[in-house]
Amino acid sequence: MLYKYLVPDRIDVLQDCMVRYTQPEAFNDPFEVKPYITKLTAKEHEAFSQFEELISKALHEYYDLQSIQVQDRIPFSVFYKKFREELGRALKETFYQMEDGVTPIIRRMWPDKFSDMLGIFSLTEKPDNLLMWAHYAASHEGFVVGFDSSHPYFHDTVGHEDELRHLCKVEYRENRPMSAMTELSGIDVFLVKSTQWSYEQEWRIIRPLQDNSKIVQNHPYPIYLFQFPATAIKEVILGCKMTENKKQDIIAILSSGSFQHVQVWQAEPDETEFKLKLLSLTR
Repeated sequence: MLYKYLVPDRIDVLQDCMVRYTQPEAFNDPFEVKPYITKLTAKEHEAFSQFEELISKALHEYYDLQSIQVQDRIPFSVFYKKFREELGRALKETFYQMEDGVTPIIRRMWPDKFSDMLGIFSLTEKPDNLLMWAHYAASHEGFVVGFDSSHPYFHDTVGHEDELRHLCKVEYRENRPMSAMTELSGIDVFLVKSTQWSYEQEWRIIRPLQDNSKIVQNHPYPIYLFQFPATAIKEVILGCKMTENKKQDIIAILSSGSFQHVQVWQAEPDETEFKLKLLSLTR
């Protein structure tokens, strides 16, 4: 079971069976999906060889534009050898200058690349975390939805190498991921956060934003909503400060045929400890 903390106004999650997949740039962590890219590639020899191939191709095209008389006097092999003798060191310097110039641009463009393409749905392992209730459920006035983490909705990959559409556990590290762009893994990019966030015990599922069910226009980030099956919900926990009107609205929704299987709990402060106790509610 994994849980989603929600503010009281988000009862539409239950009414419509739709949740938001959030663009990385819209998250409250400024380091979200931002590993530090040291350079474009760690395999500089291979990259330089490819760069040389491009230069060779460009020189060949230039050579082909010359007159037949010039080509008869100077074969391409001689022309290219002369070019390498005179510009060999400059060619390598040009390659590294180009990489040094492009890498900062890639760092700046990196977040936009994913915010336009992918959305993240975040869940947590704990339904009774006091900080989570305070931060994400309107200081206990909201509610928590318990999802069946074994439901097919959370394991909807399209192949063995698909890093999307299935639950993944977030890793908490002291140090920010840092490597060449070509060496970054999906974990480095999407699933690493500072240890200061470890209290969230987060799991994620990532989907292409183009697969959305509905878009709500919003500034600065549109809201992408995705449909999920009602059978994916197993329980709902009402906050200890939730208003009676809101509580009755939620219970009415959960009394419908689609949610007869859902267990409803009422959170209450424990009498002697800093923790919540969950009381079963009948409908």
